[in-house]
Amino acid sequence: MENGPQSEEAHYQVLESEKSLKNLRVQDIKFIDPAMGSGHILVYAFEVLMDIYLSEGFSKREAAEQIMNNNVHGLDIDTRAFQLSYFAVMMKARQYNRRILNTEHSLNVLCIPDTQDLNLENFDPLFERLTEGSSAMLKKLIVDFQHGDEFGSLITEERNDFSALISELDQLNQNPTLNFQPSDIGSLPVISQKDGRAENVVRENINIARIDWDKFENSWNFKSHPLLSHIADDKQKEIDGRLENAFAVWKDEAQERFEKLKANEEELNRIFIDLYGLNDELTPEVADKNVSVRRADEERDIKSLLSYFVGLVFGRYSLDIPGLAYAGGDWSSDKYQSFVPNKDNLLLLNDDRYFDDERDIMNRFKSFLAVTFGDKHVQENMDYIARIIGKKADNSEQAIRKYFVDDFFKDHKKGYQKRPIYWEFSSGKQDGFKALMYLHRYDEGELAMIRTDYLYPLQSRYEERIERLEQWVQDESVAKTKKQLEKNLKHVTQQLKELKQYDPILRHVADERIKLDLDDGVLVNYDKLQDGSKILTKL
Repeated sequence: MENGPQSEEAHYQVLESEKSLKNLRVQDIKFIDPAMGSGHILVYAFEVLMDIYLSEGFSKREAAEQIMNNNVHGLDIDTRAFQLSYFAVMMKARQYNRRILNTEHSLNVLCIPDTQDLNLENFDPLFERLTEGSSAMLKKLIVDFQHGDEFGSLITEERNDFSALISELDQLNQNPTLNFQPSDIGSLPVISQKDGRAENVVRENINIARIDWDKFENSWNFKSHPLLSHIADDKQKEIDGRLENAFAVWKDEAQERFEKLKANEEELNRIFIDLYGLNDELTPEVADKNVSVRRADEERDIKSLLSYFVGLVFGRYSLDIPGLAYAGGDWSSDKYQSFVPNKDNLLLLNDDRYFDDERDIMNRFKSFLAVTFGDKHVQENMDYIARIIGKKADNSEQAIRKYFVDDFFKDHKKGYQKRPIYWEFSSGKQDGFKALMYLHRYDEGELAMIRTDYLYPLQSRYEERIERLEQWVQDESVAKTKKQLEKNLKHVTQQLKELKQYDPILRHVADERIKLDLDDGVLVNYDKLQDGSKILTKL
């Protein structure tokens, strides 16, 4: 539908209002639904605000807390509507921040009170302890809201500054906000569900959600990557050394969890709809998008396997023990038998093969595939990975290499909400020198080691490659081939130049022998190691 015509005055008003929005912070936006009902408008507003916060660079977790504390407000005269709205907004917040229920927060969703059962005389001891102005203000509020649950927003109040009253009540330990002590919760008008069905379903849902969350490395209880779960158990024959088969098994497991949780959520809805007599207002169906466990996602899950591989290279994980193998403290080589981590805390990200040892990421990756899925299917598995990650290249190895060089750190940074545990050294746009290190293995001699054992040898390899390319260009007679060789020569020459310019910058920071303290957090340590010199990729 086309927009209707607007008068010049309307256009003027829009332009003037846009000017006033230039300096408005997203935290200052106030959205209120004065008749919130079941909270569906608040939930929709939550989604819109989430998009705004994400566009401003907030993480989903931070945005959920900000929206709850600052942006959405709701009122209703009906206590049951308040309970439903409160639950709906809290569940929407938990969708983006799974820890929200365990954090302190202030959700501005309230029920308009009714004070007709309150006797003013019973408040006389309190009135005597308040100042005259605060006492009069509180008396007026009690009188005005005698029929609050009937008149709701029809009740008009003068614009008063309640800060003094609130301050006095706080000093008298009369907290005006919602309380969540056992006695407060116990006084809520909740209808009891006596046969235990709801409790059993909730307990099962918690377990399903926990299993799902623990399948990926963001979880503290992460044990091993799900695509490696069955390479040596009763499903080994079904997988048959093929990563694509392993994904198919994982996909079936994830779908089964998804469908079970959805069915359970709908069963809970039926229980509470019947319990509260809401059959004419609500239906039990749950949309797929509102089911909180993940289905399998081929690209996401394959990329997460590549991230797990990087963790194995650095010793963060081990194929021989579940969970974290190293996150600081004393290093134990006994933990690593099947796949031994790199001796040095560095993994080069070169766009071509320059080394034939552990310094080359694809050497390490092929070893990883051989150990986990067998030598027989290494190439087949690499072809599958290359197809899924979608990087254009001459062959599968180059496609995977290109992903590590171009995209791995971007994905890692996003997955860890700009608090990466693997840090990327970068000399610039030509990728003359690019490498990963593991924060928890860093020591003050790291940068000196990088220059001596990695940067200088790579410089020599560039110089050797340039010499060969120059000879090939001179000898080549086929115009198309000659042009490609000249292009390669130009690229490697630019990489060498960039690397040489990077060396003195890296040396300056290396000479500082900077110490990092993990207790300071990623951002503080990242800035400390940058030392104003930009040796790391920008977060």
